[in-house]
Amino acid sequence: MTALAVPRPSLVNALRDDTPSGKDDSPAARLLDVQFWLMGRDAEHPDGNLLPRLGFRREPVPAGRPGTSRYRRTGPDGVVVLWPCGLFLGDDDGGCLLIRGHAPAVAEDPRPPDAFAVSEIVAILRCSRACPPARLSRAATWLAGYEAEVERCVGVAHRVPVPGVRSRLAPPEPCSLARAWRELAAAADPGAGGTVDAPVAVRG
Repeated sequence: MTALAVPRPSLVNALRDDTPSGKDDSPAARLLDVQFWLMGRDAEHPDGNLLPRLGFRREPVPAGRPGTSRYRRTGPDGVVVLWPCGLFLGDDDGGCLLIRGHAPAVAEDPRPPDAFAVSEIVAILRCSRACPPARLSRAATWLAGYEAEVERCVGVAHRVPVPGVRSRLAPPEPCSLARAWRELAAAADPGAGGTVDAPVAVRG
């Protein structure tokens, strides 16, 4: 069980002033790519999908709508929505959109977007503004909490590629990104001191 070696996030790189519709290659974006590969392995755990055990419920695509199903979790720390391409985190202060390949963006509405297709999500991003450091730090801290909870719940041995299937995102060995996300959170907003916590409640 190891922490993934990633480029150490700097404030300049982690908060690049890319438009939400532009390709982002910051440390946050590279971490998010690997994070979603790992979450995919969590969803295909040998003992069953881990996401429901971590408090998420599956939301199917409404009839007649394009897209794929998504997962939602609501708790004292706010609401989280997972799509195959990214996630939304919302609380009383607003929301944050972390979508693969795009710069982190602010969602003024704390409610999750009514979106299931990538095209719908990208359209929302294009109307959003860049994510401020404090909100990116909060999102990174939530992701660190998710990673730590997976470790406590089942470990990381299941986070390996499907036999015979190669992926450029697969880490060289099973890992957790908890430390990498905590470091990025601290780099994004040093004044926060890494104190924002977003625990994931494990359900049996």
